[in-house]
Order: sequence, then structure tokens, then C-alpha cells
Amino acid sequence: KTFAYLSGAGKSFGLSCKLPYTSYEALQLPFAAPTPYGLGKSGWVSFSPGEDEIPSFDQLKAWVEESYRAQAPKKLVKELDERL
Repeated sequence: KTFAYLSGAGKSFGLSCKLPYTSYEALQLPFAAPTPYGLGKSGWVSFSPGEDEIPSFDQLKAWVEESYRAQAPKKLVKELDERL
């Protein structure tokens, strides 16, 4: 399953991911919006920050990990937890 979408090479930074726990808080950011094509109804959030608004690496990593955990099979999430 897909857990994140990134903008293509040569385009402005963009990220979409499924945030079942933090979508409400994420949507408060000025550069965040529900993901189009009906995905927003399922907790997907799209981020399109300007160059001076790009969140920290730690924040981006947290969003991608939350999305991965929401989409990945339980077996893979368990393996991830065992590595940490």
C-alpha cells in the first residue's frame, strides 16, 4: 500500500500522507489541506509549504512514520517496532 506521495523532481516540495492521529493538528498549518480525490476524508493530508515554511526533518519523519504505520501490514509494523 502507498503511505506517502512526494512531489516530482524539479517541482516545489510537496508531501501527502495519512495521519489518523495528528491530521487535525496538521491541518491547522497554513500550507496543509485535505488531500484531493477523496483521500482527505480518510485522513490524508497534503503539505505544500513555501521554501521558508518547510517543516523540520524530525516533523516530516514523524508524519511519514505515522502514515507508514497506518498503511503497512501489522507484521511489518511489528518488525519496525522490534528494530527500535
